Amino acid sequence: MIEVQNWDSVKWVEGETYIQAPDTTYSGMITVGAPGVTLLGYDAAINGAGHPHCIQPYNLPGVTIKGFELYGSRNRPLNIKGHNDWQLNDFQGFVGQDLKIHNSPTMGIRIVGKNVKLINCEISDCVDDGIYAEGSNIEIAYTHIHDVDQGDRVTGDCIQWETGVSDVGGENMFVHHCLLDHSNKATKAALIFGGAGKASRPHNGRVEDSILIGGVTTLNFRGDNHIARNCVVKGMAGTKRVVNIERLNGAVLDHVHRTVPKGAEDIFRYKADNAVIIDD
Repeated sequence: MIEVQNWDSVKWVEGETYIQAPDTTYSGMITVGAPGVTLLGYDAAINGAGHPHCIQPYNLPGVTIKGFELYGSRNRPLNIKGHNDWQLNDFQGFVGQDLKIHNSPTMGIRIVGKNVKLINCEISDCVDDGIYAEGSNIEIAYTHIHDVDQGDRVTGDCIQWETGVSDVGGENMFVHHCLLDHSNKATKAALIFGGAGKASRPHNGRVEDSILIGGVTTLNFRGDNHIARNCVVKGMAGTKRVVNIERLNGAVLDHVHRTVPKGAEDIFRYKADNAVIIDD
């Protein structure tokens, strides 16, 4: 384990663990320089200080980042991707745990890749999405996302799993034990599997044991074979659809307790085949 005083001078070694001293703040951007490394920062912060990102594990597999507070970048505080901005196979393997990300002028986290886990994070005060993801085998657990879509363009969901401009649909996203709170604005969604206007949409998404609140649509399913199980989905004043099931083949709502505000639709279906709702 190597204690880091200044990330600018780190000599990266594959498989090594680097720790920033507790109660310290580094100003700048960390571009991870070797595969398989672990960055520890419990009670430590990274102030992006106007750099594009706070941390970027650039095209390196097997990176783990734990315990940092991330803020102050001019773009996404945590940017998980490969060399090519839109190639899903370019980046594989990342774990982010116990992260606090806030005050992003765009998204809190952007993912373009495969085999990514985010565990026990808090993401807030983002102009755009809390998490924007393209790719496959993505797990988001025990995470609280709130106060997103803070800008004027109405572009921010708590979590958006999208196809992207590559138009290659991802598969297998698992969101569980999360609180996705979009109650600050009746816009966008607390959770959306599959964005608009794409020929190929992500499929095999699951959300379980989670609470979703607010948005103009609280839970939005587009794509194939999505499942919501043992969830609370709560509309608010301004919500138009509590659940939207659209343009997909196969969806299951299994014990999803829905709170439908006055004037809102409970479950709206459009070109959706094989949708199963189990309420008892």
